[in-house]
Amino acid sequence: VAPTLRLAYEKAKKADVFLYQFTQPCNPIQGLYGAINALELFYLFNWKSPLIQAGTESLGQILNAFWSSFAKTGKPQAKGKAPWRALQSRDAHCYQLSATRKR
Repeated sequence: VAPTLRLAYEKAKKADVFLYQFTQPCNPIQGLYGAINALELFYLFNWKSPLIQAGTESLGQILNAFWSSFAKTGKPQAKGKAPWRALQSRDAHCYQLSATRKR
C-alpha cells in the first residue's frame, strides 16, 4: 500500500488521482477469504466465477459506470452513488467499492 500511496501523491501534484479499495469479499473457496486481488475485474467484465457471491452481480454495473465515466470525462461518477473525489495532499482518500457496503 505504501508504494501505491507514494506514487499517487506524486502524480496528484500534476493531475487528478482517484484511488479505490475493492472490499467485496469473494466466496470462501479453496482457502480464499475476503476481497482478493483483481476480483473487481470479474465484476467489471461480467466474468462468471465461483468467486462471485450470489446477489452481488449488480456491483459490475456500478464498476462499469465508474470506469466508463472516467474514460469519457476523466472523473469517475455513477448515478446514485456518492461523489468520488480526487486525492488531496496526504489525505489518503480511497473510494470503497463493495456490494455489501454503502459508499
